Amino acid sequence: MHGSVCLRATRAVRSAGRPCTLAGSTSLGAGSSSRAGVTLKPGVRPLSFGRSLSSSAAASSSASSPLSSSSSAASSSSLWPLNLDLGRFPPIQCSIGYGSGVFRQLGYCEAKRPMVDLIFVVRSSDVADWHAENLKLHKDHYSGFMRSLGPGAIAQVQSWGPGLYYNPNVQLATNYGGFLEAKYGVISEDALLQDLRSWDSMYVAGRMHKPCIVDFYGSDASLHDTIRAAADANRQSALAAALLECMWKFPEERPVDLFSLLSALAQLSYGGDVRVGIAENQNKVSNIVRAQAAELCEIYVPIASELGVAIDRSATGSVLDSLPFWLSELWQHRSALEERTVLFDRGAAGRELLFRRLPEALQGRLEAACKGRGKPPWEDPELFQSTLGVIVRRSSLVQSTKGVLTAGPARGAR
Repeated sequence: MHGSVCLRATRAVRSAGRPCTLAGSTSLGAGSSSRAGVTLKPGVRPLSFGRSLSSSAAASSSASSPLSSSSSAASSSSLWPLNLDLGRFPPIQCSIGYGSGVFRQLGYCEAKRPMVDLIFVVRSSDVADWHAENLKLHKDHYSGFMRSLGPGAIAQVQSWGPGLYYNPNVQLATNYGGFLEAKYGVISEDALLQDLRSWDSMYVAGRMHKPCIVDFYGSDASLHDTIRAAADANRQSALAAALLECMWKFPEERPVDLFSLLSALAQLSYGGDVRVGIAENQNKVSNIVRAQAAELCEIYVPIASELGVAIDRSATGSVLDSLPFWLSELWQHRSALEERTVLFDRGAAGRELLFRRLPEALQGRLEAACKGRGKPPWEDPELFQSTLGVIVRRSSLVQSTKGVLTAGPARGAR
């Protein structure tokens, strides 16, 4: 496993027809002739977007060639190279790359890349028009049944449940003449923001708890900033929820270790998922944490600091303030994560403070449900876990059912 270098957040150039890349990410479409991506300094490793998506940093002025299989980025421990030519699609506002085909996970053959998972964010007012244009460009991406119904019906089906329409098992062109097997979903900007802010479905929000690559396209800086802020808040809420889960799981006298915290983070969007054990590996959470701990720590250690949470090295008791200890090879090993203790206020006041970091809509739902139970929601782990489980189960069931309708039983389950 190669050593990593933390990529500083960069302010992407916002110009019409060019992707604006979130802090600390690499472009899905780097090198495209129609939508040239933000380039990276040679030798700098691109990671998932960083701690604070709404913060600004100095812009990078260095140019380099697009990522390739021989670049330092491609040979990094967990990031697969992505060089997709997204200029072949109708206009999108944002692209999100996630999952085992973008960031490596344990449990997969290293020699065979899993299917790449993508989400395209489009204008809420243009969903039917977007599909109409995409049907002209890529009619083979749609099932024959949905093609016969037309773009209006496709937009209607997309609106059901989490608000996504997936085209699985398609071949997407790269900037180097090749193709990658992919599954791409289409979501409106309103549906994306609603889930990030409220956890209505935790479908996209849960995927964005984990490492992902996000690119912005076009010149709407206001929309880009709005998505950054919502994604930032989504991850702060995820950390708060994971800390609550750990607090309830471990007795106060037992320290919470970093592996348990990262596992709780990754688990949030899988509890209740109908695909787990069928189309998803039952060990998926552990596989994600062990393979992507460097990226998870890059994202969440700074957020933890903002919440007053410290990471302590159990062997010495010294707090690892600014030392980038998550960049070590050892992060793929569970024992190295378990040696780090997470220090935070585990008293009643600390639990309520973490509860208030959850999405306001979820807070209201839990507070309404706990009436008559004799305790506040931050003292009721059963209510919290069952509520999240219902949200995830319902959205995953609806989306899986839509997959059977739009792609057929075999393709839709993937």
